[in-house]
Amino acid sequence: MTRDPAGRVIRVQPCQRLRRVTAEWAALCLLADSIQENLNQGHGRDRYSEPGPGRRPSRGAPRTHMKLTFKRIQFRAGPLALGVAVLTFPVPAQADWQQVWSDEFEGASVDTNHWTFDGGNGYWSGDTWISGWGNNELEYYTSRTQNVYVANGVLHLVARKEPYNGFSYTSGRLKSLGRFSKKYGRFEFRAKLPQGQGYWPALWLLPDFPVFPGGQYGNWAASGEIDVMENRGSAPTTTGGAIHYGGPWPNNAHSGASYVFPGGEGVTNFHNYMLEWGTNSMKWYVDGILFWAQTSWWSSAAAYPAPFDQPFYMIMNLAVGGNYDGNPTVSTVFPGEMQVDYVRVYDDVDCSTPPTLTAGNNGPIWSGMTLNLTASSVPGAIYSWTGPNGFNSTNQNPSLVNASTDDSGLYSVTAATGGCTSAPAMTEVAVNPPAGVSIESLGGSVILSWPAGTLQSATNLAGPWQDVSGAASPRTKPAAASQELYRLNLQ
Repeated sequence: MTRDPAGRVIRVQPCQRLRRVTAEWAALCLLADSIQENLNQGHGRDRYSEPGPGRRPSRGAPRTHMKLTFKRIQFRAGPLALGVAVLTFPVPAQADWQQVWSDEFEGASVDTNHWTFDGGNGYWSGDTWISGWGNNELEYYTSRTQNVYVANGVLHLVARKEPYNGFSYTSGRLKSLGRFSKKYGRFEFRAKLPQGQGYWPALWLLPDFPVFPGGQYGNWAASGEIDVMENRGSAPTTTGGAIHYGGPWPNNAHSGASYVFPGGEGVTNFHNYMLEWGTNSMKWYVDGILFWAQTSWWSSAAAYPAPFDQPFYMIMNLAVGGNYDGNPTVSTVFPGEMQVDYVRVYDDVDCSTPPTLTAGNNGPIWSGMTLNLTASSVPGAIYSWTGPNGFNSTNQNPSLVNASTDDSGLYSVTAATGGCTSAPAMTEVAVNPPAGVSIESLGGSVILSWPAGTLQSATNLAGPWQDVSGAASPRTKPAAASQELYRLNLQ
């Protein structure tokens, strides 16, 4: 809750929703819809129920604190009194990101080069079977197309209320274990979620380790867990992010924060959920808005930045019931599904010294000649040329045969390597009208002049035409009694 200097409550609203203000106090007008009460840098703490031995705790509702810093605010009485406020909050540092992995779900089925299926309702921890995935979940995961399928460029994870293998619900869970894992980078998911108590969709990461849910620093949570996004189906306007770390359960620790969608938006529409993970910081975003950053964690088995200094793999699942949001009620509608439009992973690259580039051409030239564009060499670079008349090329040194005056103008080229792109290099091209040979008679000689190309001669139009050896403009020769024809070869 935000208050003015006199202690009166101010309701933070987007500018376009501001209808009126009173003489008593001024409304706080923010210039962007996305900058609302969800902007925060608080590091909330989860509340969770204690699990049984060897079981993973439910990831509870994080509490988020918001801090608004008023740098200047002015109030005055009158029929239209507006307060002016400048909010300060951390802005994510600009980075250069190179995509290294993605699944756009453009095929007809799940790409098993990217994902494998989790099945059942639990896992083995040593000799002990942990049912409900340690969270008292009710679903039985399957690889059936009734629960997991791809259609129209979207992955569908579908939870159904149906009897199956002694359980009352089925759903889908995919993981990239054994297919792809990564240490550090940007992990980006575009997804829409179901609504209704008992739904528990999650996009999260675990250590790349063959025994679930362990890692090189020991069993959960000593080896870490990163929750990019998880949601309670009963709270469709809020999502959360979290990390789990510390020692093996029950000596684990965790921290997290929540994001509240502005303007009536919610999880049932597509949104972008993103994690930026570096050596000593993590940042969580929704639709490009930073809502939480964390730099503090620990592991009982190794020094900081453990446990988040090892490759993690991705998991996407739609759980039903359990400790996080409780079990479904009679009002929960089935089937429900989490849809994923894409998953993309990026490397953070250092572009503080991007490649330098120069460009040139063989002009001036005349219509009908070949235009040769040149770019300086950058090892391993991908080039991108643009120019007049929609010209584009990815060659380092492209050519344009039979150039015309319409091809005159400014050409631009960039070079990209290692995720870094050079500043554009420019070269101006001049293509003159078609060139010809001029003949001037001077006494008993003729003088031939031409602006470009190779001079050729023949005794008749049908040829054969031959290059005039050593010819350079201007060329003086005695007038010949026999017929002699000249032309230019511009190629």
